[in-house]
Amino acid sequence: MCAGSTPVITGTIKPSEGLLAFNSESSMGNWTLTVSDHAAIDTGSITNWSLELCESVEVASVDNESFKNLGIWPNPTSDRVNISFVSTDINDTQITIYDLIGRKVFMKNYTTNSALFNEQIEIDTLISGTYLVNISRGNANTTKRLIIF
Repeated sequence: MCAGSTPVITGTIKPSEGLLAFNSESSMGNWTLTVSDHAAIDTGSITNWSLELCESVEVASVDNESFKNLGIWPNPTSDRVNISFVSTDINDTQITIYDLIGRKVFMKNYTTNSALFNEQIEIDTLISGTYLVNISRGNANTTKRLIIF
């Protein structure tokens, strides 16, 4: 259950195993959810269910000196996106993409030996929608919008 939300069902919900193992895991990929009803008699049925994966997304400020000539193109796009910028800092770079619900759908760290950053990211597994691209290098970060069709 996400912080600040109210469960839509009552009763006891007891996972068969602890859920801490899922913290910081990517939500991408195939997952299996098994639901068991151990009631001795038929006390009802499941007609609908959903699972909400929660994650906080920090909206970052732009450090213009750290991300000169920032380009994210093509935008909108469908299968790949290019990200480039020139930085005053030569630390490693982390690119993280979030959907608008705040779920992390992509994250990769890039070892950087240059002030110039220029990478192409394959995004053909993402569904159509609006995403937030967070770029982090050293203590500086910025977030830009990306549209996938």
